[in-house]
Amino acid sequence: MTTGAVLTPWGEAAAGLPGAAPVELEPVRGYAQSRFGPLVFDIARRCLAAEPLDDGSRTAIVLATLFGDTVTADEATRGLANGGTPNPVYFFQSANSSILGHISRAYGITGPMICVSGIADLAVEALRAARLLLETDAADTVLLIGADLAPNARAAAIASTLGLSGVPHGDVAAGLLLREGSGPVDVAPFDTVPGPLGWLEGLAAAVGAVDPDHDGLLTDRLGIRIVERRQERVVGTMPVAGNRQDAGFLAGGATAAFAETLGSVAACLLADQVLGQELSVTHHRVATGGQVTGVCVPVFTGIDVATFEIAVLDRPDRRIATARLTCRLPRTDRRSAK
Repeated sequence: MTTGAVLTPWGEAAAGLPGAAPVELEPVRGYAQSRFGPLVFDIARRCLAAEPLDDGSRTAIVLATLFGDTVTADEATRGLANGGTPNPVYFFQSANSSILGHISRAYGITGPMICVSGIADLAVEALRAARLLLETDAADTVLLIGADLAPNARAAAIASTLGLSGVPHGDVAAGLLLREGSGPVDVAPFDTVPGPLGWLEGLAAAVGAVDPDHDGLLTDRLGIRIVERRQERVVGTMPVAGNRQDAGFLAGGATAAFAETLGSVAACLLADQVLGQELSVTHHRVATGGQVTGVCVPVFTGIDVATFEIAVLDRPDRRIATARLTCRLPRTDRRSAK
């Protein structure tokens, strides 16, 4: 089976574009200068959440980009031009392959990793590279990602000088998870599929063709965003708008899903695989607008089980619900913390 995902900007910049993010992208640690790394990482997350990998060692990644992370690259160059000491982290992050290391670590992918660019039809060339990996038995699964940011001044100047067409109007990424033996996937040349996504129009259309019913994750539909992630504490937010019941209040089911999400994120910081066993929610007050904040802390961490308390607040010091989530963890050599 082939699965895919499309992600375009968040907010007003996404108006009229397919795959618009309902909330701002979750940050990726260490990638604070631009949205390129988080955009690529989030597309990988969406593709792999839809269909988990069988064998990370037999999985390859192909990343295609016209300009790459120009925001971070320009930040490093600007520091040198001003006579300052360049931050070596900027040079690392501006390399298109650096975010692939994050994906590799998060999902255990250890197969070939390829970055492609060029002025030819990039989506067609990227799909050709992915097919070659499958046909030569270099991999059983290939995660194909195309991504570009809205062109900044340098990228726009390069495109104008070289006469490049197919430049996306805004931040956009699309991905396909291709497996050996899955049905054929074709990417139309970008000049035959005009639109604001530029060279990624063909890849986005291919995603829709292979997975027309894929509509993202529950966390995306609820607008949940993780803003702090540590073993001692996980914090997230969720808007009330779009998650109301008929009476106009925040729905209790949305609150429960929010609490379980935060508890599951906390459990995943303790073990690679977790299984929720029991969730209970006590509702204290109603929330009518704005957003709610959830604060999750562990109350018990054992060898193969952990329990978390999640406080849901609609403003500081005003708790609207309290939840407890118990998860099973794989057996390890950890000893009970509390």
